[in-house]
This record gives sequence, C-alpha cells and structure tokens, in this order.
Amino acid sequence: MDAQQQINLKLKQEFEHHLIKFAYPTQVNYLQHDLSSENLQKNLEASFHNGRTNS
Repeated sequence: MDAQQQINLKLKQEFEHHLIKFAYPTQVNYLQHDLSSENLQKNLEASFHNGRTNS
C-alpha cells in the first residue's frame, strides 16, 4: 500500500470512528417519453418482443 492509500484509509477509519459519513456522488437522468397512444402501443409491443416486461 502506498503512502497516499495509507493516508486515505486512516482518514476513512477516523471519520468512521467519529460517526462521520461521506456523501456519495450521484447522478439522475430524466428521460422524456412520447406517451401518445400510438407510440405507447408501439413501445409496449417492442418491449414485449424484446423480452422486456417494463420499459
């Protein structure tokens, strides 16, 4: 283990000892679907054909 890893591990251990938690990075992707009845039917049929039960 190199010096930087040792430093980071010690920091993490000390934070845990003091009940300090890290925030984990997250990412949210918003998708827009065309929900017109014609396209909805096509999407459902395509999903069924591809073996997927939810789109």
